[in-house]
Amino acid sequence: SRFKLNRFKKKSKFIGLKRKNEIICSGWIYFGNEFLLEEINKKIKLNKRYILYDFMTEKKFRNMGYYKLLFRIIQNKFQKKRLIGFALSHNYKSIRGLEKSGFKFIKKLKKY
Repeated sequence: SRFKLNRFKKKSKFIGLKRKNEIICSGWIYFGNEFLLEEINKKIKLNKRYILYDFMTEKKFRNMGYYKLLFRIIQNKFQKKRLIGFALSHNYKSIRGLEKSGFKFIKKLKKY
């Protein structure tokens, strides 16, 4: 969508797993000092860390370990201590996937 294409202009990178011409699991990564979490309209300080956001696995590939695999690949490529994972509080599958990938819950952000 046009909304997501604008993320490239804001220096976000698209990252994912694919097989042949099919995207299996994907999401966005941003590096910097500050980031606007659009879902809750809140700016957070990153202090030169990477934030991982808006990840999803295509329906037919769910529950096959691809989400966890993608996060492990990201952790190997980037320094684990410099990564922040973000998920909405009601997105239990995403939260569980982050935890299974070794991320620790640090803070719950409120919209206001």
